[in-house]
Amino acid sequence: MKDGTRLNADKLVDESDKVFQKSNAKDEIFEYITNMLKYMKKVYSNIYESKDTEVQQQCNKKYTELYNQDYKILIEILDELENIFINNTITVNDENYFTKMFKVYLEGNSVELVEINKQVSLPIIMTNLKKLRHSNNLFKNISILIYKISNPKIFITGFKNTLKSENAKYCPKLILSNSLQTEKDNIKAENLTTALGCIGQCPYCGCKCTVNMEKHDAHQSTKHRLLAFNGSFELLAGNKKGFVFDLCNSEYNLTQSKWKERSQGQLSIQDNPSIKERMSTYTVGQGEVTITLAWHDSNDLDLHVTCPCGTDIGPKGKGKTFSNFELRVSTHKGGNVQTYNGAVYSSGEKKFVKVGDYEHGGSISFLEHIKENFKTWSNISIIKDTHWENMLRKAWCQVASKMSERYEFENNTPREWHNLTRS
Repeated sequence: MKDGTRLNADKLVDESDKVFQKSNAKDEIFEYITNMLKYMKKVYSNIYESKDTEVQQQCNKKYTELYNQDYKILIEILDELENIFINNTITVNDENYFTKMFKVYLEGNSVELVEINKQVSLPIIMTNLKKLRHSNNLFKNISILIYKISNPKIFITGFKNTLKSENAKYCPKLILSNSLQTEKDNIKAENLTTALGCIGQCPYCGCKCTVNMEKHDAHQSTKHRLLAFNGSFELLAGNKKGFVFDLCNSEYNLTQSKWKERSQGQLSIQDNPSIKERMSTYTVGQGEVTITLAWHDSNDLDLHVTCPCGTDIGPKGKGKTFSNFELRVSTHKGGNVQTYNGAVYSSGEKKFVKVGDYEHGGSISFLEHIKENFKTWSNISIIKDTHWENMLRKAWCQVASKMSERYEFENNTPREWHNLTRS
């Protein structure tokens, strides 16, 4: 099971990317684009469950074969005992005698059987005694001092008939012990971590790093996507935002496109000592999500955040009632710092998640832009794959309207894309 469900990071990406080949799959494609890791976990779970079902079927088949073998041997042993006691009248003083004999006979214990049979000298052939697998399990929880067989003829005949009746309606099925179930769950968790590999995502197109090593200095992927998938934009006529439809590693993007040095919508995460110092003085405490705005002049700025459920959170308390985030707000105009501390207490539907938008149409090249802002993703080279690009464009057409609504950009999808085929 462990080996059969082990995937490398690049293999899980390939399996997840198959959604781009589907028709009428806009919800699946949208989920993959906007919540990649969650979607990939579902893909792996489906792969795991499929293999688990296959293994269970194989185990049940083998278990059924072993059960039928044991049942056949048990009936044959009971037939032998029945013939022995039907044709011989036995009187013994030991009230536990028949129970002991029954036990050692089913266990195929010829040594003990010889000793027991000395009392009555029954016509028992001691060689080649039939033996059940794990026959000791039959008596594991039964004490022969409590369960006494007084009339072996009646007991054996009744026992055999009961077995036949129960077997007619019994469907053998392997049931895992708690320890085996725990081991299986651990295998799934470990293999999922291996399959996900590095969970770093390209900040421009959203593709996942496919490096299998646990620790590495540079992210890498040969399956970059349309920049539009992660909200990269350019200004259109009328100062409206429109999506950028190149791939990160396209020849045009790496050799000719220009990007703004500091994009207006860019999310910048800085390890800034000044901000840290202010946060230590004025912060409301660290939560699962802590967002801090700091500035260095006398302007009065307000921090607004759109939380994952789509609610706008502002300084006047918006979102406190309807947001899925518990908020604690600290505003200190004098110290020029404002912090929202959020701890998720509800897993309500996440309707809106906006990360960074990167603006096309400036003065620096894409490579300069990525090296300046995301150096770990700068190990990128030109890849020409018409089939892959065609597939992404066709997939985009299915989600274009939802992506436009999500980012509040113009739906500037090229008209000719709707005529593409996945050849």
